[in-house]
Amino acid sequence: MTRLFGFLNAYTDSITGGDVWFIEVLKRLPATADLTVVTSALGRETCLERGLDRADYLITTSESEVNDIYSLYLKRIRAAIRLDLDTDPEDILFASSVFLPDVVPLLNSSGRRCAIYHMQTPGPLAGLRPGFDLDLSPSQYVARTANWVNEAISTRLLRRVADLMLVLPTTRGDLLNAGFPADMITTTLNGVDLNLIEDIEPANEQYDACWVGRMHPQKGVHDLLSIWDRVVADLPDAQLALIGRGTESLADDVARAGLSHNVDLLGYLSETEKFATLKASRAFILPSYYESFGIVAMEAAACGLPIFAYDLPDLRTIYGNRLVYVPRGDTQTLARRLSSTLDSPEQLAQLAVNREFVSRFDWDHIAENLNATLLPDHLTKRGKSDG
Repeated sequence: MTRLFGFLNAYTDSITGGDVWFIEVLKRLPATADLTVVTSALGRETCLERGLDRADYLITTSESEVNDIYSLYLKRIRAAIRLDLDTDPEDILFASSVFLPDVVPLLNSSGRRCAIYHMQTPGPLAGLRPGFDLDLSPSQYVARTANWVNEAISTRLLRRVADLMLVLPTTRGDLLNAGFPADMITTTLNGVDLNLIEDIEPANEQYDACWVGRMHPQKGVHDLLSIWDRVVADLPDAQLALIGRGTESLADDVARAGLSHNVDLLGYLSETEKFATLKASRAFILPSYYESFGIVAMEAAACGLPIFAYDLPDLRTIYGNRLVYVPRGDTQTLARRLSSTLDSPEQLAQLAVNREFVSRFDWDHIAENLNATLLPDHLTKRGKSDG
């Protein structure tokens, strides 16, 4: 029997695209695979909520909320190392990210080592806006710089010890540029659960537009209010739903903008509730300043919505010309395009992403292709150098 040890040890309190990929693929592994997940209590809760109930869980920390993430990561690394997993050379060790709490435990165990490289963290000199990081507070800038350093250390370690790196089409070049051999890298995709989405009915509350994401400047969350203020100037009754853990913290900003009657801060929703709300919306807004895939855009597309987004090279790589693009940071143009489209049911229907395109990204199909890559007959141990 194949034994796979998955590490979701860097998970905090908001899910990333890499976390989603890890959970969705692992819960679709063949029944013959024996699965153990090393994670925190928060990580286990998220895995179970998303249907990964076939794994044995080894818990590294049991906090109910995340405060000092750096000391927490050190605690999790120590706890994972102390687990003494007793792995064999034929076992598979699978890191859900290139963060140190997921990567360091791989070094302490024998087996075939894999990791997901989902997105490159911008360096300390990179701006979310052209020229300067206007949206980052000092603490956020320090956090992003720390993440960049963490990633630089982890990728160097993985280049020496990994047997397989799983990447998106948009991140393959990052690893090649970092010196990873091409035959160590396998390209995969993010996906959506089409069966789940098809079975969900729209929510009773109807919205003109919806946004889903993390409360971070990267996601353009503060641009949303500027965009929606302009939409409401044209369409005074327009309603916007914001979904994601922590969106409730925007209540004061919404009130100051005079949008309390036009914006619903829904906070965290279950997958079923999220898709029901998406299906009850007429359009989706994606004002992110950088993305590697934009999995929420694919989820919105699967719900039949047109998507209005900032023009990012990585989004074009995945979605081509299927989204409505405006220049990054141009809230005025995005609002104008959105307002005119909301005023025209014909345009809304024409701009919805094609269902045939979305069907290529079904999780069942993606996981089936990856099973052959992850299973022992195909995942071979590489000879390592000190490169």
